[in-house]
Amino acid sequence: MELGRGAHPASYMVEEIWHELSKAKYIEWEGLSRERASQLQKLKVVCKEALRNYNILSNPAADAPEEQLNELDEVFKKATKTDTPAEVLNFLMHIC
Repeated sequence: MELGRGAHPASYMVEEIWHELSKAKYIEWEGLSRERASQLQKLKVVCKEALRNYNILSNPAADAPEEQLNELDEVFKKATKTDTPAEVLNFLMHIC
């Protein structure tokens, strides 16, 4: 990239390299994000099952309280929020 920039500072090649680099980084992030989401989903299932088992052992006549299950859902929703792509504002796209 430095070679392309040095020869022709306004070269289209520099933009093309930035574009491809950005695309590659996004694809890498996407794969890692899917992996994290899968791991969180498995953990969520295990946590819900543990909560149900705990409630059965502590009070065999009752089911797991819905409020606790809803709070658990909320915790996992917040945990996945950082991996959710968001729209980038136009003025930020031209900073680089």
